[in-house]
Amino acid sequence: MLRFYRPEVLAMFHLRSDRYRIRTDEFEGEVSVSDDYYRESGAYLNVSFGFRACTNGEWAVAAYAPDLDRATPDEQQIWTGFEILDRNVLTPVVDERFQKWRDRYIMGSWDIKDGPIASLDRVVLQVNAVVRCVASVPLFNYAGFRMLCFPSAENNHRYQDAHSEVYKLVIDGLNKEAITKLGDKLGIAVRAGDKNTVTALEMLFPSDSVRATIRKPLDHVSAQRRLADHRERPAPQKFPAFEEFGNDMRALVEALETLRDDLASRLDVNVARCEKRASAMHHLPVFDPQRPPQPNFGIFSAFEMVNKQVTRVHAGELVSEPGRSESEEALILEFSDGSMMSIEAAANNLTDLLRNGEPVQPEQVHIRFYVNSLVSKTALKRMK
Repeated sequence: MLRFYRPEVLAMFHLRSDRYRIRTDEFEGEVSVSDDYYRESGAYLNVSFGFRACTNGEWAVAAYAPDLDRATPDEQQIWTGFEILDRNVLTPVVDERFQKWRDRYIMGSWDIKDGPIASLDRVVLQVNAVVRCVASVPLFNYAGFRMLCFPSAENNHRYQDAHSEVYKLVIDGLNKEAITKLGDKLGIAVRAGDKNTVTALEMLFPSDSVRATIRKPLDHVSAQRRLADHRERPAPQKFPAFEEFGNDMRALVEALETLRDDLASRLDVNVARCEKRASAMHHLPVFDPQRPPQPNFGIFSAFEMVNKQVTRVHAGELVSEPGRSESEEALILEFSDGSMMSIEAAANNLTDLLRNGEPVQPEQVHIRFYVNSLVSKTALKRMK
């Protein structure tokens, strides 16, 4: 069920980031083909893996064999040269990290807590939900936290490189507008544009203990990033990069949890309710300001709903008619002034697409909303 590989195999996927997507956490990871590469070549790869300790202090990649067997031949070939055939190189006693992966993904136990990358992604979403609720903008601009990776080798260079990627999201990604707006809400004058973003963020927290908890792991990320990017580095040295990076990420999660709880308390908001609202807001459509609706558009009548109170809603599937799909849905809204409005959605080019006989892609289907309004009887009398 499992096959074991030298960790260098993961570098092959990092090197071809145009083709592959890879993420790793403390005890688990996943590699897959990118959407573009799949469409271009038909290649398939979606492999879950864990990590197993070796007797030499290194670690091996433990890949789920059925996932590998389903991969296309070229993707299977990447793994072949790195397979560990001698199982004696693995520690005789199963290590805790591998046990966690096996319990969750092989035995199906979801009692295993998430690793620090997944936890970091979760707490960033919660922080952004709180800040959006009170400031209408997120504190962190970027959302790729789940794609962060643990160091790919046990040396100080890969440790510093991993921190450099964290820096891009956690520190470069801080939103100065959000910091300024939070300061306004909290009655703290913060001119974020004139300051280092971490310094500006720190000003939001008057408690010394809270500031210290938040600042320390952020400073450590900054320090490692400077070693990675700011000057030529000395030759790499052997270093317990995997373990230390895990410790650093747990400290960062704790810092952001402190930030989240302190802001929620002082702003008097509920984190769970903010999450629910942020989730709903995420799914709202984004309109193109360069293409406003015109009076001849089917949806233009919807603006007549402004300042009206809905008293009743009718919703359901429409009666079958020639030329109408079997499961077409619609809404009818009744308003307090006696007027009504219907809203129907229709794919106005679906017939043409099906006539071509080619597979239909979602982006090819054009959906239009048709809005019809019915004025109240009182308004009809006034019109006479």
